[in-house]
Amino acid sequence: MSDESRPVVTTAEREAIPTSGGDELQKLRHLLLGKEQSQIGRLEEEVDKCRPTAENLASVLPKAIDRATALDDQRLTDSLAPTVEKAIQISVKKDATPLVNALFPVMGPAIRKAIAETFSGMIQSLNLALEKSFSVQGLKWRLEAWRTGKPFGEVVLLHGLVFRVERIFLIHQKTGVLLWHAADDAAQSQDGDMVSGMLTAIQDFVHDSFAVRQGDKLETIQVGELKVWIVQGPAAFLAAVIRGDAPESYHEVLHEILEQVHRERGRELAEFTGDTEPFAAIEPELRRGLRAQYKEKEHSLRRAYLALGAVLVALLLWTGFLTRDNLRWADYLARLGSEPGLVVVESGHRFGRYWVNGLRDPLAADPAFLLSTVKLNPKKVSSRWQPFQSLDDKLLLNRARAVLLPPEKVSLRLENGTLFLSGVAPHSWIVAARERARGIAGIVALDTKTLLDEDGDRLQALKARVEKAELWFQVNSTQLLPDQIDKLDSLAADIREIDATATRTGQTARFRLIGRADSRGTEAVNAQLSQRRAEAVGRILFSKGLRTDIFSVDGLGANKPLESEDTENGRVRNRSVVVEVVITGIVP
Repeated sequence: MSDESRPVVTTAEREAIPTSGGDELQKLRHLLLGKEQSQIGRLEEEVDKCRPTAENLASVLPKAIDRATALDDQRLTDSLAPTVEKAIQISVKKDATPLVNALFPVMGPAIRKAIAETFSGMIQSLNLALEKSFSVQGLKWRLEAWRTGKPFGEVVLLHGLVFRVERIFLIHQKTGVLLWHAADDAAQSQDGDMVSGMLTAIQDFVHDSFAVRQGDKLETIQVGELKVWIVQGPAAFLAAVIRGDAPESYHEVLHEILEQVHRERGRELAEFTGDTEPFAAIEPELRRGLRAQYKEKEHSLRRAYLALGAVLVALLLWTGFLTRDNLRWADYLARLGSEPGLVVVESGHRFGRYWVNGLRDPLAADPAFLLSTVKLNPKKVSSRWQPFQSLDDKLLLNRARAVLLPPEKVSLRLENGTLFLSGVAPHSWIVAARERARGIAGIVALDTKTLLDEDGDRLQALKARVEKAELWFQVNSTQLLPDQIDKLDSLAADIREIDATATRTGQTARFRLIGRADSRGTEAVNAQLSQRRAEAVGRILFSKGLRTDIFSVDGLGANKPLESEDTENGRVRNRSVVVEVVITGIVP
């Protein structure tokens, strides 16, 4: 038998039933009214449970609070707020430790996040400050920071910023409740609920206080350098807090974000009852709208480093080229110093420019040529050379050659100021060399002992050949033998050359025609015959163009014979004419 079918007897019924004599009546009552009695018993128990006891309230109070919250009943919140505030105050006065321990899991991350945001802003400000510290603009900003009392980093950050979206709020259109928000790490923390409430209040104030057309919505709020751009949607609107001047194209970004939120969370927006947790998933979409743009850094660290690197490279290259040129300059000066006939009096260099002043023998090496050998740019070098005559042996020889112009067969040597000439040279050159050598500075003496006179040798050779020639005559006649006539041509040529050479060398040549006769005739006859033979040869030579004033004629007769007449050959030789050459005026 179940509990519902079993009769329930209350306490009052048990007291009313007699312990004796009424059992039958009691049974009858129970049979007739058993079901109703059971229902009455259950109702009594329900009434007992509904009595306002602590146990009863503890079981129903949570459900009542949940229901009131779901229905957005503000009365419960208004009723509990003073009591909760007072309870917290009393608890903190008694012992703050339990409340601190309870809040630690929440406050710890919040504090760490706030510190991280602060440090992030400091780092960003420091980076910009470092980039601008050593520029002209940086000095201007330091002056502004000193004048306004703001930190230098803040001034730098504000000047370097074009715009920055610091926070984006998604707010429910009907209730004005903040559904979710996203904030830039460098933005200062703000109470999102308070911001959403203020925005809603401002919109209501504008609609209530001004005559605006139906459907017009608040789009922009500006306070100082901060702007709030509001983009309206059917069920929610976005509010973006912007520092600086954002481009108009950023409106499109906000519209895209709001449209995406309506597509993904349209149902939650339409059925919104106060629970914002479903909107946590849209934070990445909201963060997509957080962005910043800074002014192009004209003197950024990277460019500064590049510029510094370029300067260092240029400095190294300049130093390298300068060192190379200085080494070449030192080499050039060394070559000038070792070159005969060049005397460096003054030299120096400054900032890649070089100069040298000195003395130069006209016969010394060309300084420009020496400069080209060290590969130093001539445009960087200025020089002034004063002429002088060097006493260096090499230059003295060069000067002697330039002055004397010796023939190819003549060599020159200099020792202790004495110029030695050797070889073979024309007599005229020898004479001129003796004269010119006196005017050469540094030449003390001239030695020509080993120098052969080319004209003198030739003259002596011709003299010997002419004097060796013999012109033989017929017996007792002034007629030459037939084979002797051809000798006259060569003899005439030699005499002519001797005369010319002697004249060229400043000498005088005289020719004596000596006639002879054999011993067959008398002395007088022989003397006369020999005289006529010499005169006959003279006439022949005169006919060949020779001058008459250079000849003399003499007949020796049979005296001073050329050979003994024991033989026919001896007698033939004594019937002859020979030429004696006399040269006078020889220059030593």
